[in-house]
Amino acid sequence: MFEQESERLQLHKALSSLSSDQREIICLKDFHDFSYEEIAQIMSIEKGTVMSRLHRARMSLKKKLLNQPIVAGGNNEVY
Repeated sequence: MFEQESERLQLHKALSSLSSDQREIICLKDFHDFSYEEIAQIMSIEKGTVMSRLHRARMSLKKKLLNQPIVAGGNNEVY
């Protein structure tokens, strides 16, 4: 349970460090499961733009997550 909470906090921290547009597009697609077409309408952009922005946002999120120290176990050891 601690590991899940730690992962959730790391994800939240990484998401918070993204630009608002990147955070919005990831949340719309990955947390709310909107289609590309729906996101395009919500954000007033083209479907192709949604796909490219989502890809760039996910790559930025991945980079931020990989660069965060990993907290493991109940003793707050950082790896």
